[in-house]
Amino acid sequence: VYVCNDLIGAQLCLLSHPLRPPWRPYDYHKAKNMRFKQQAKRMEVDIPLDTESVNYNREDEGADGAGSYKRVNQITLRSNLTEARTALAMGHIQDGKLLLAPLDYCVQMRPNLAYLNVSKKGKEGEEGGEE
Repeated sequence: VYVCNDLIGAQLCLLSHPLRPPWRPYDYHKAKNMRFKQQAKRMEVDIPLDTESVNYNREDEGADGAGSYKRVNQITLRSNLTEARTALAMGHIQDGKLLLAPLDYCVQMRPNLAYLNVSKKGKEGEEGGEE
């Protein structure tokens, strides 16, 4: 067992998804865009939704008037920095040796639902102008 503190030369971060079951991971390999602020340790990732799925609503307008809202074709995951309560490490086996590198910090990735507020404000502004 080898502990590699500075072997990688970069900060290591653990991404956890507390709202997502382990059997249904996000498709990070399909990510459209990623934004990272190193000093703030803040990350955002845009992942496209499967619009061909039977679970995606493609109707033009529902009974509740949902057709007037913008269709969502991607989800944005935004990080929240978590408090370090324990020391975590990443392990890698190479040439029969276990290499351990300590993680610098952990973040929780959660869906950013800011688009709901924008749509609601825009809808209220339109209704107010008609009176």
